[in-house]
Amino acid sequence: MESRIAYSPPLLYLILTICLLNLIGTGYLAYKIHSNGSLPHDAAQSPLPSGLNTKVERMALFEKIKSSYNIKDYDSLYSLFDEIVRTKVSREQSKETLTALYNLTGQIKNGMYESYEVRPSQNGIRNYKLYYIINTDNGPGILYVIIFQQGKEPFRIMGFRINKN
Repeated sequence: MESRIAYSPPLLYLILTICLLNLIGTGYLAYKIHSNGSLPHDAAQSPLPSGLNTKVERMALFEKIKSSYNIKDYDSLYSLFDEIVRTKVSREQSKETLTALYNLTGQIKNGMYESYEVRPSQNGIRNYKLYYIINTDNGPGILYVIIFQQGKEPFRIMGFRINKN
């Protein structure tokens, strides 16, 4: 005995349209990332501060953030931030923000250093934004780490952010 399924043409067109838009959006995002349309190249004219000159050093920074983030050690992450940040953002505010971020992303499974951007300097303070391509429990994303350096002092971390793709 043969059974027939009744199709609703408007619903079928809606589903196909959503699938097509999703495919186009995913393809565009992949193109932008791989063509560096949204991620800058390393800025050879302005090297990163000492301690971040090699990819190994940049990945060590990533691993430090990743390991504390994945075990929800928000105190350890808070201690990575410069004292200027810690005077403006309380430990409790930081914990609330990081908990909300973790609830959105889950754990960071892996990642790789992509590039950095030199941000406008202010009063002799050089600012940088490091980009890491990451995979989380809830899909791919980009980890941004914002650092700064004044004079010849060691670099300091202003914060980080995760954007999901």
